[in-house]
Amino acid sequence: MEKNWERFVKVEKVNIGEVTDIMKNMEKDIKITGYKLISKGQRNTNYMVNTLTDKLFLRICADENLSKNEEAAFKILKEKITMPRLVLTFSQIVKSQKKRIMIYEYIDSITGDEYLEKNNRFSEKLLKNIAFILAELHNIKILSLKGINSLPSLKECFEMLMENSVLRKRMGIDSIKKLNAVIEKYKEEIEKKRENFLVHCDFKTSNLIMDKDEKIYVTDWEYLGCGNRYFDIGLFFRYKNYFTKKDMEIFCEEYNRNAEISLDENWIEMGVLCNIVSLMEMLSREEDAFEKNNDIKNLIEKEIKFLIEK
Repeated sequence: MEKNWERFVKVEKVNIGEVTDIMKNMEKDIKITGYKLISKGQRNTNYMVNTLTDKLFLRICADENLSKNEEAAFKILKEKITMPRLVLTFSQIVKSQKKRIMIYEYIDSITGDEYLEKNNRFSEKLLKNIAFILAELHNIKILSLKGINSLPSLKECFEMLMENSVLRKRMGIDSIKKLNAVIEKYKEEIEKKRENFLVHCDFKTSNLIMDKDEKIYVTDWEYLGCGNRYFDIGLFFRYKNYFTKKDMEIFCEEYNRNAEISLDENWIEMGVLCNIVSLMEMLSREEDAFEKNNDIKNLIEKEIKFLIEK
């Protein structure tokens, strides 16, 4: 999965005095009994902070604009989608730089990635709950929501990315040729308008956490927007070796039971197309990350092979 990928945004290392100074925004006389860096994640810096009465999740954001999108997501979705409670947000100088700070309740949990590595597949209960969460998210009427970004269509994404010289070089001539064949094969599906849903847009298993009772919390809402719901589904099923045909049937049946608009018959292929776009976007970045880029290239090639053989 992604645990060995290189990180390119520096970790904001803070001492206990600096942590205390940050946390005083929540309570002036707060007593910090300990804190620990959480190493997961590629962009933000996260800490578990212990106080005399609570355990909290402290995030020092790498991008203020994305953090504000997450704040908006919490306000919109807190009554509909299970997510860690956002306690407080504010801006503060950290290491001589202005940073957006977010403090959440801390959930004793493991990520979806960790669950899969331990158990090799999701339980039926988890699959049904995840399908229900996505259906509930995609049911939300976006016309009444303000400040939500409109995301590019699938067609626009492919057009923009196929012109990226960094991406083309990393993928190589043979893979680009096969990808062009896939785009032509699924031209009708790619061009069909499906942008009327509220989507998480980074619904990877690493952004799902679950407690000991298998209660699921959805995290990292920075990319919330109005767009194609198959991005959420495609990213969730990115690592197909952890999902059986039966798993996908369980997911689809539960999603359709709760969704106002059922999935298309070719929902798996649509998800794969969206996952390819997501992977292409990461591979198109300037970052010189051997491990990460090699993994992404291999994932793209597997998804292309899957669609060619369909």
